[in-house]
Amino acid sequence: ACAELITDALVVSVHDGDTLRARTRQGDMLTIRIAGIDAPELGQPFGRESRVLLAAAIAEDPVDLDCFSTDRYFRRICRIRSRGRDIALEQVMSGAAWWYRAYARDQTIQEASRYSAAERDAKAAKAGLWSSDPMPPWEWRRRQRH
Repeated sequence: ACAELITDALVVSVHDGDTLRARTRQGDMLTIRIAGIDAPELGQPFGRESRVLLAAAIAEDPVDLDCFSTDRYFRRICRIRSRGRDIALEQVMSGAAWWYRAYARDQTIQEASRYSAAERDAKAAKAGLWSSDPMPPWEWRRRQRH
C-alpha cells in the first residue's frame, strides 16, 4: 500500500463517476479511482449522468486526495475531498454511485455507516440511478466479459 496525502490537486479530467485524472502541485499527473464507491460504467444506464455529477461536484475546486492503495490498472485508490466535502459520499447521496460494500474494509466503521445510510436514502428517494432498476456495475462488467 502507498499511503499518501496529496493536497490542492487539480482535476484535469473526469473519466466516469468514480475515476478521474488530477495534477499535483508538483505537476505529477495521477489517475485516481475514488475509494468507497462504484459508479455505473459509461455504457450503462446513468453512466454519463454519473460522470457529469462528479465533474460538477469538483468543478475548478482543488481536491485533497487521501490515497492508500493502487488497483490492478495502477490507478491510485483515494478518498477525495473538496472544500471539506466527501465527494464519494455525495456521489452515493445523489444516486450517482453505489456504496462499494465489497471494499467496506477500507473504510472506518463510521464511514461505512454513512455510506450505507446514504445509499439506503438515495434508493428510498429513487434518486439518480435508483429511478429505475439498476444493474450494479460489478455485475455489468462480469456480464461484459462473458
